[in-house]
Amino acid sequence: MLAFGRALMSAPTVLLIDEPSNGLAPNVVENLFQVIRNFKLRGMTVLLVEQHVHRALALADQAWLLERGQITLSGDAKALAQNPYVREVYLGQH
Repeated sequence: MLAFGRALMSAPTVLLIDEPSNGLAPNVVENLFQVIRNFKLRGMTVLLVEQHVHRALALADQAWLLERGQITLSGDAKALAQNPYVREVYLGQH
């Protein structure tokens, strides 16, 4: 959260966030995603790289799936969340 505060001091229009939930307790992750959701609601553009695919897709408008450094899928985040490959491999759903 301190890093977010420091980043926001310059009043950015775009916020780039790389793996913000890495190593955090589950309850802290929930709070973190609420803060990111609030940034979005205020009109800030957020570029998020995240290991919690389900949470990231629920928050995102657009998404890109990177595998071995290559973009393999891209588009509307809600559509990617329904993609059979994404559901099975990344969301653990059949």
